[in-house]
Amino acid sequence: MARRIFDNIAQPFSLSGNRISITVNIGIAPFDVEYNTPEDVLRDADIAMHYAKEKESGVAIFTKDLRVRFLERIRLENDLRNAIDRNELSMHYQPLVSLQDGELLGFEALLRWQHSEFGNIPPNKFIHIAEESGLILPITVWILQQTTSQLARWQKISPLYKDLIVSVNISGKHLSNDDLIDDVKTALHLSKLAATSLKLEITESVAMQNAEHTINMLHRLKQLGVKLSIDDFGTGYSSLSYLHRLPFDTLKIDRSFVYSVGEDGENSEILQTIISLAKNLKMRVIAEGIETETQLSLLQSLGCDYGQGYLLARPQTREAIEIMLYEGRSWLPVQHVSVTEHGNKHNHVEERVRVF
Repeated sequence: MARRIFDNIAQPFSLSGNRISITVNIGIAPFDVEYNTPEDVLRDADIAMHYAKEKESGVAIFTKDLRVRFLERIRLENDLRNAIDRNELSMHYQPLVSLQDGELLGFEALLRWQHSEFGNIPPNKFIHIAEESGLILPITVWILQQTTSQLARWQKISPLYKDLIVSVNISGKHLSNDDLIDDVKTALHLSKLAATSLKLEITESVAMQNAEHTINMLHRLKQLGVKLSIDDFGTGYSSLSYLHRLPFDTLKIDRSFVYSVGEDGENSEILQTIISLAKNLKMRVIAEGIETETQLSLLQSLGCDYGQGYLLARPQTREAIEIMLYEGRSWLPVQHVSVTEHGNKHNHVEERVRVF
């Protein structure tokens, strides 16, 4: 019966000469002896309806597991509203490394939540809640201010670090909000960080949701002087007619394409294609998820500019990164560092690896 209702309502219809389509989500609560009032039945049917909407399935039947999941989500959303004031949020930083000479480009900023009761809550459990509830907006403002201030301090450690960048992920909800421009301006003003040291990452799927608006917003951000990166490339089905109009400086290859490379370099054709595409569009290329020597060697041979991943360095706390910066550690295995004309770079890195 629910499917028949769904199929009929979902049919396009004409209104004043316009073709109209609407969506419908149906939640079903089966009869259960535990129900005491009609409101109990409606509550659980409503939970199932929201689940159908989330999964885009049209119809969903209530289960007790759904109720537990729903209540957990409500609890997390309420606690997330106060997480900043409770000092439960923190930033971790994963190094971005040049794959040709091992120099440190900068860091990707990654949000962490240490809940006072539940401990560490993985990003995949709370980021989507933040986005759906709108909490991602104040959280991103906090992230921008934290990361720009932190990088400004790190740049002062040594002249070698004066050009380090920090990369911050921007959600689709924030990209569609004009306040993003002012939020970026405020963070740069408070931290006194050069705009060129801040990179904003937008996922490919988000960029393509409203391509014309994205183009307009990105050009406004570029006028501020910040750098822009298209994230998770290869998963969002970009239209090439739009891609060349998007003013990105960097293209980040999704980790799934790096992970699929075999020990003998098989399944590398897509990597090669993406890197060639980026070069033709005058973009730098970052590969994420580098975990093996084989992956690193292949990316170097294909001319990939930068990389990040567990082989190079895991995401670290602010304190741990600071220690690494003072140590001046090498970020590539010695055998993967390119030798300069006189071999000085190779010898310098070998010496540092022995010391640290």
